[in-house]
Amino acid sequence: MNRAKDKGTPLKKRDLRVPWIAILAGLLAGGGLVCGLWLRVQFFRSFPDPIPTQDAWGYLTGAFGLLQKGQFDLFAQRTPGFPLIVWLTLTVSGSFAALNIVNGILTFLAGVAVAYVAGVFGGPSRPPAALAFAFVVVHPHILYWEHFLQTEGSFQAFFTLALCAIALAVLRTTPRHAAAAGVLTAIAVLIRPQGMFLTPLMLLAIAWAGRRLGRRKLLWLLVAAAAGPLLLLGGWSARNKVVHGFFGLSNLGPFQAFGVSARWIDLESPLLAEDKALISDSIRRYQTMPENLDFVLYEQDGPGYLIDRKYASDLNRRDEVYSALAREAILHHPVAFVERGLNTTYEMLFFKWAKSKGEFAFRDDQGAVWFATVEHPVEFATNALWDQQWDYLDREFSVNEYRAARDQATYTIMSRRLIFDGYLRPVLAWETPFIRGSLIITLIALLSLPWLRGPRRLVVALSGVSVIMLALTAGFLSWAEQRYLSTLHGGAALMGALAVTGLVERLLPRMRWLKRLCSARWRRRRTQRLVWR
Repeated sequence: MNRAKDKGTPLKKRDLRVPWIAILAGLLAGGGLVCGLWLRVQFFRSFPDPIPTQDAWGYLTGAFGLLQKGQFDLFAQRTPGFPLIVWLTLTVSGSFAALNIVNGILTFLAGVAVAYVAGVFGGPSRPPAALAFAFVVVHPHILYWEHFLQTEGSFQAFFTLALCAIALAVLRTTPRHAAAAGVLTAIAVLIRPQGMFLTPLMLLAIAWAGRRLGRRKLLWLLVAAAAGPLLLLGGWSARNKVVHGFFGLSNLGPFQAFGVSARWIDLESPLLAEDKALISDSIRRYQTMPENLDFVLYEQDGPGYLIDRKYASDLNRRDEVYSALAREAILHHPVAFVERGLNTTYEMLFFKWAKSKGEFAFRDDQGAVWFATVEHPVEFATNALWDQQWDYLDREFSVNEYRAARDQATYTIMSRRLIFDGYLRPVLAWETPFIRGSLIITLIALLSLPWLRGPRRLVVALSGVSVIMLALTAGFLSWAEQRYLSTLHGGAALMGALAVTGLVERLLPRMRWLKRLCSARWRRRRTQRLVWR
């Protein structure tokens, strides 16, 4: 500290100068903030409501059960995180339109958390932190899927917040930071159980960071970190045991595992012979067809429909049969299952979707269907399918009482289409390059691990494993859909910012030595030229 300044000595003009690197960081962060807000305003003008899908019905049962009856009528296949967000939004604002605003706020908070963590870890972090913030808030893929009435927007935000909280707990090993990491991790898992793998990774990272604190302090640290998952996840699992008869977050796991492994079920095994005899014909028919989860689970000729019909009065037994058949298929044919999972992951990462796999569709005046793929993010029409989907939901729930899009005088289909085509379509055209950018950032960060040190290396490794696990779990237990990739970008931004700052911090002494060497050589050459003259 400069004592002369403390005694009241006037500051010199050079002391008041703002470093150019801080100005650059401010411009990056400010530009990302303004651009992100502007894009969301235009998206809101095009889609004043969240875009509904067939999955929305399963989430609205819980939200409208609380709104209308005070009961949490949620299906056993769903977890409570997203329905509670919908319920709170409708209770406070009375409009579905506010859900888009909530998702946007969560995305901005996730970007701020990434920038803050990058700054806390020190080093020349201002421009990378600001760039990471801008990357998150203007990412076209995040922007697109946060406007659907699905879990993508809230899950990617809370998963990123959980990663940032774990990073702070690794750097500052205190029970308070560990408890915050545990609570945010549990919230992310309650929104989508796909993130369950983050719980053991969090405990392992905190245990490794606090391994030198002593047994008692380390024990308190782990207790604080595990309190959130035990209370929230364990409490919800216990509730399912009382209400539905099974202990767990949801019963979607057996359903999905059976769906993706059905074609490899070993029919000659004596286990579950009665059930195999029941589904053997449909399995044999399916083995001659291309892989299609919809056939397995939903078609009347498929095995899933036959099992559902047999165990309609005992759903827990049905799930046991699903699990046993899937377990047998995976154990007897692990190579085939791994090939299937990796191939689906490859298709998802490198954008080889069939048009029939579109997440959302619009029918134009001639009856042609356009799907929400990367090539055609959204196609407007006078008879938009998403309006029809709202009408379908209104048969079960009073959704139109909470819809902003009913004000057709302000938001006509033509005005929405013009706004989208004029402002949003050019931005969404960058969706694929941004997704590839996230994958490239992840690869570079993982390759930089040998040159990183201390907690930064641990956090980058944790984020990298999390990004990989998100992609692999989606590939093994689902089919190739671009919406699953929207959860990767926050973790990629965090590990990219930390990796860049770590590399620059590691190479900076060498760069200064090179600068001094170059300046010394320049002075010697200048002296020699003067002597020769």
